[in-house]
Amino acid sequence: MTGSITKPKCMGTKVNGDPCSSIILGESGYCIAHDPETGGPDRMREMGRKGLEAQKAVRIGFTFAELIPLKTYEDAKERLDVISRAAMSGLLDDKACNAAIRAISEWVKTESEAATKHVVETLAKEIDRVKRQIGAA
Repeated sequence: MTGSITKPKCMGTKVNGDPCSSIILGESGYCIAHDPETGGPDRMREMGRKGLEAQKAVRIGFTFAELIPLKTYEDAKERLDVISRAAMSGLLDDKACNAAIRAISEWVKTESEAATKHVVETLAKEIDRVKRQIGAA
């Protein structure tokens, strides 16, 4: 029969009050998350935040500050293609894909309304011009 080696557990407690079940890494008796010498929970939160930002940048391929605004329908089509490929490869989760698609959809809607308004205004001016021409004749 083989004996199992039990590794010492952290003396810290979780947020919910349960004992921490992580293995201690040094001689302090705490895991990296609870060790006051390494910064403890505050440092872990900061590392987690930075890690999440880095993970998002790697997973998506860009940071949110680098997003280039849509200017043309071709831009929108290209972004939809990128989103589609990212979704199919698993680089972008469903929630992020849906949010990006909604944002592009809203841009297209707004752009379409502006383009329609411009076309309608142009046609109205042309109608007025033709009416003046006919009235002058």
